[in-house]
Amino acid sequence: MTTQPASDSVHDIHDHYFGAMLSYPDNADALVRELLPAETVATLTSDPPQPVDTTHIDQELRDHTSDKLFWI
Repeated sequence: MTTQPASDSVHDIHDHYFGAMLSYPDNADALVRELLPAETVATLTSDPPQPVDTTHIDQELRDHTSDKLFWI
């Protein structure tokens, strides 16, 4: 039985999909507003979340530790 390389794993596919989807602030805004409790959403402004630049110390770990980060 052969195993798939890590880059072809379901986890990587999922990460790449959500990474691409969340590259658009309007998509991130919709997700945040859908998933947070109504009391929290009521405190948010109408401005979409702003992406925060993330700098990585170790390029080898970039795909394993990088997530999207937004200022809301």
